[in-house]
Order: sequence, then structure tokens, then C-alpha cells
Amino acid sequence: LCRQAAEVAGQSELVACTGSSSGDGLVLLLFLGARRPVPVTVQHLSSAATWWNGAADLLLQQLRQVQRNQLLTLDAHNDGPNEAARFTALYSTSIPGDGELRLQYRALNVEM
Repeated sequence: LCRQAAEVAGQSELVACTGSSSGDGLVLLLFLGARRPVPVTVQHLSSAATWWNGAADLLLQQLRQVQRNQLLTLDAHNDGPNEAARFTALYSTSIPGDGELRLQYRALNVEM
């Protein structure tokens, strides 16, 4: 799924990305803007842990190689209510970077 998303994101501006699991399997929705005048190569990183903060921390460690302007989108998902928390990042080093990414997160949770 991530390889297919990277191919699509290399051809068009990526506005947002979200994923989910359903009875039919996994789905990854890409919201696209204008077609890129010159296609770029898009790579992906992913992390998984038993809790969301752990998965987010792992992804931030992996994203150290990515600069500002190169990160295209992040997605949080899991494969079921009792499955691992997962994050996916799409990025492109074909796009000129603009210094350190300096990414952090804040976890907000609502008990249902």
C-alpha cells in the first residue's frame, strides 16, 4: 500500500493522507492537488508499537534524515482495536530541504 501511495504522490501534490482497516481489508486514502510539473521520487517510513506514543517516538527517530519541506504527509492507523498503533510518513528527498524538520507531537485522547 505504501509503495502504491509513493508512486501516486510522486505524480501529484499530496494534500493529506489517511488510512483505516475495514471488513474488506486496509484502505489508504490520498487527497491530491495539482499534478506535479516534474515527478519526484517519494519514499516511506513506518513505525509500530503497542501504544500510540511509542509508535510516534519511533517515527520521529526515523524522520531525522528528512528536512523541512520534504515531509509530504503522516498517517496514523491500526489494523483493529487490539492491534499495534502504526504511523506512516511519505517524504521526498527530491524536493529541496530547508533545514532541520523539528517535528514533535502531542497526544490527545478521548475515552469512549
